[in-house]
Amino acid sequence: MANSNWIYVTFTESGVPKEGLTVTGELYNLSAATHETIAFDEVGDGIYKFDLSTLVTVHYSPTGNYVVAIDGSDTLSSATERYKFWANWSNIITKVVNASAY
Repeated sequence: MANSNWIYVTFTESGVPKEGLTVTGELYNLSAATHETIAFDEVGDGIYKFDLSTLVTVHYSPTGNYVVAIDGSDTLSSATERYKFWANWSNIITKVVNASAY
């Protein structure tokens, strides 16, 4: 079972897992109207993670309402591979989607 205090995201370039990216995100607490810039750690094989318990400005609660716009960096030329989104609305939805889905 995945740890609910982590956000995991994958990045590819031309469909191949992309390592060595500087992955950042803009996390918004929709319930409290607060915002924090976050940095993801590389796991390997194009996988990156962020520990929600390390937030400073936004205090994470599993029952809160959050959205994160995630940027894989301008190293990725395709917007559909560069940008991802994560959301948690009152612990009902938790997922990462490609920008191309919108």
